[in-house]
Amino acid sequence: MIRVAFICDGFDIGGQELGCLALMQRLDRTQFVPYLYTFRPGSLLKDAAALGIPIMIGHDKPVSDRSWNVADETGRKEYRERLEARSALTASMLACCTHGQRR
Repeated sequence: MIRVAFICDGFDIGGQELGCLALMQRLDRTQFVPYLYTFRPGSLLKDAAALGIPIMIGHDKPVSDRSWNVADETGRKEYRERLEARSALTASMLACCTHGQRR
């Protein structure tokens, strides 16, 4: 089985996110095991959860909230550390649909 990590800043309606969701829906589960890692929740999260995909959310601030403060930056740092520490994100996992905003 090939593990595939879908890594998104926020899982809200957008081209990249819809593309990731479509790919997760169509993956042959006899060959691939998808995982979703998203820093912030969004409106598409319910759709991914309905697929039974393991999901890790880094921060509880929704994508729709455009403000950014020190607590958010701290949350992003802690999320990155959690991603690095997770055994699921190893060299044997294929990462796709990645997107991150630098602040």
